[in-house]
Amino acid sequence: MNRTYIFCLALMVSLIGHILARDPEVSLMHNRQSSLWYSNNFGASAEQHFPVLCTDLMTTRLAMSQTEVTDNAIGLYREDVDFALSGRVRQEGQLFDRPLTLRNDFNDIYAFTRSKLNLDFNSQYGVRTYGKPAAQMGMRLTAFSLWADPYIYTPILSEKVYFHATNFLKKAEIGEHSHRGIVPLVFLEEGWLRINFDAFLDTINYPLSIQVGTFPFIVGRGISLGDYFEGGDEYRGFERKGDIGNAPQKPNGLLITAGISDNAVFEFYYSKWQERSSGPLYNREEVNAKRLDRDLSLDPRNIERGISADTDIFAARLGCTFNFDDEQHALYVEPYAVFLNAPELKVEFDADSALRQGTFGVMTEYSYGNWSINCETAFQYGKQHMFPIDRNHLIVDDAYYTQTATLYGTGGDAGEPQQSTVAGRLDQQIGQPVKYHSHIFLGASLNGSSDHSTDAAATVAGLDATTEYLPYRAYYVSDEMQHINANRVMAEQGGKIRCAAPLHSTDDFTAGKLYVSQKQAPDHGTFVNGSLYSQYLFKTGVDYYDTVFNVVNTAPNGILFNANLPFGAQRRFRPEYTVTNLGVMGLLDVRYTLPESRMNFSAAMGYVGGDAYPFQASAERDKDSSHFMPLRDSNYVGRYVTSFVMFYPRYLPRPMEMSDNDLFAHNDYKTLENLQYVGVGSQWYPLASGTVMVEGNAICFWEVSPPHKWNINQPRSFARNSATDGSGHGKEDSLYAYIQQNELYFSGSSTTTLASKCLGLELNALVSWRPYDSLQFDLRAGIFIPGALYTDIQGCPNANTRRVDQKGDWRYDSLGTQMVSGGQARVTYRF
Repeated sequence: MNRTYIFCLALMVSLIGHILARDPEVSLMHNRQSSLWYSNNFGASAEQHFPVLCTDLMTTRLAMSQTEVTDNAIGLYREDVDFALSGRVRQEGQLFDRPLTLRNDFNDIYAFTRSKLNLDFNSQYGVRTYGKPAAQMGMRLTAFSLWADPYIYTPILSEKVYFHATNFLKKAEIGEHSHRGIVPLVFLEEGWLRINFDAFLDTINYPLSIQVGTFPFIVGRGISLGDYFEGGDEYRGFERKGDIGNAPQKPNGLLITAGISDNAVFEFYYSKWQERSSGPLYNREEVNAKRLDRDLSLDPRNIERGISADTDIFAARLGCTFNFDDEQHALYVEPYAVFLNAPELKVEFDADSALRQGTFGVMTEYSYGNWSINCETAFQYGKQHMFPIDRNHLIVDDAYYTQTATLYGTGGDAGEPQQSTVAGRLDQQIGQPVKYHSHIFLGASLNGSSDHSTDAAATVAGLDATTEYLPYRAYYVSDEMQHINANRVMAEQGGKIRCAAPLHSTDDFTAGKLYVSQKQAPDHGTFVNGSLYSQYLFKTGVDYYDTVFNVVNTAPNGILFNANLPFGAQRRFRPEYTVTNLGVMGLLDVRYTLPESRMNFSAAMGYVGGDAYPFQASAERDKDSSHFMPLRDSNYVGRYVTSFVMFYPRYLPRPMEMSDNDLFAHNDYKTLENLQYVGVGSQWYPLASGTVMVEGNAICFWEVSPPHKWNINQPRSFARNSATDGSGHGKEDSLYAYIQQNELYFSGSSTTTLASKCLGLELNALVSWRPYDSLQFDLRAGIFIPGALYTDIQGCPNANTRRVDQKGDWRYDSLGTQMVSGGQARVTYRF
């Protein structure tokens, strides 16, 4: 309902403005803004790439259309309907070496040869009747395929498979599967309809139109809001779908355009980024099951998705073109605002956070003689609210190794199973899938008693203060479920599982008592569900635990504990907190063209705000951040100085601080967040015809907020340690060291000193030849020389350097310091 009110209000204001307007002039805003569209062409438009050809190249254009139409276009008309068919065929091959890891010892080559065919259909009605089009239609059909794998772009995505999806505690993840089409896919890249009310309503003197469908829309240069779905920060919850290097489909949207004066046009835009409210299949998903603030009753709606969960984007911009008496002057100013409402983002689990943020900016482009200056500044304010969640869920994993050799009692206990003669090993596994709780650990008594009945009674009575949990997950047994979920509150972090109040008259559980699992509870010398946990001495592989638990007759006593380890996301409960974000962005490009127009020189600089990784497990509390998050910016490659290695493939990692939850460092690279740069470049047209262009540039990059230096010889020490071993290190220290060395295979920790901000230097070269208007050849090469930042973080595990060894173990290496190189050959034909 609110969206309807906004739409009607905007339309009413626009109609009133047009009724009061005076002169029927067509605004230049669209033509001016169209020079800023980017489509991975390494230039904003054909006019900028080959300026001496722009008059011939763009002679035919349907009025106010955003699609370039060449002289070769096929045009038809009947009565008052015009139709034009045009398109583009592109063949290209490209190769990037080491773009993900900057290392030689990984299979890290991003290379392909692909074909792309665009068919553009444009139609308009009303030019001969009204003097301007009353209705317009644009459609672009695209076929996009790799030579060796022509159906790879079929957009069917892989999904995780779960058991028992009706209960979140029984949602056991077992892996991923994928589907693939068998034929090349032709898809709708653009498809829109525009109604121009000013053409047939005499009372409207300035342009007034409504456009709906799939079409590009940007504000400014396309960083604050670009023209393709990709470009969101994955670690902040924006799921990536598709292939970011292809940018095949424009977003769906609604655009209201209203002329204000002869040289000013106001535009209001609405689009969905993620649609999650379209029907029962979406709103019945159990995305709220883990939230601690949503399970206060038995109403199933408290764990379901519900409605109004879509990610909405609202944007407005005012394009103003200023005309001067001196024709050498040209000025375009575009203030804009963007509002993002994302009620469901996935940081750890589906819908575990929500973000609302606004962006306000202004872009200005000024030309005087041979000088062109483009600058843009933007300010962003938002709040990402992290909901309180219970991280516990069921998983399927390998069973731990246990010994079967067992001692049997004598005398009165004759024939009854006692403890095994040989210790079992919890650090070895046997290849048998078993269900585990992800965040419920097994407890063991340290009082040395072999009378487990006495142990259990003492523990329930609160007499055994030495019982603590192991760093190993407890097997799932159904009789535990109501107790595990009885007290889902932050106060129970690391606490022993207690009984809930009785639900039935037959229940013998007493509220407030500790719960002993039936899988280990002794009953007259027999063990219920005892096959799950054979009685054995613990041999964990962790020095601290092997020392503590190597006590005679030490065995699990069945007490369950909520996880409370400060790494690997091993704290069961996440508190509620908010990240308040205040970011800024600034861009500046300057170009000077020599009087004969055969050479130009350009300089560029940019600053896109960034900050440290905001979701550290050790700092789950309200905090401030200075990130500037771009939206849909994956097509942006630069204005006058363009980047081939850093901006185009969006693969080159820009590391952040290591995440304690994930035990590796995340990267920025899918967006321009946390980046600053300075670049220079030049273009030369060696032929008088202007058909050949040679370009070269150099760009130096820095991170706004770098991670800390990494010391591979420095052990990690946590502030909260419940006990110490012989070396003086606490429980968390010992477990963390064990996980590093034996499970993830890395060592060291971050220091207190920040790493260098210098990411490195990029060098690019391009030769482009257009023998005639519709045919173009491009040959491009670039290298990236890593800077001191990558040297300072050697040893820090990174998301891009995970790999599996011959034993099947994941290894987390660090990014390297090797040079990244890339090249591209492209031929384009327009018709």
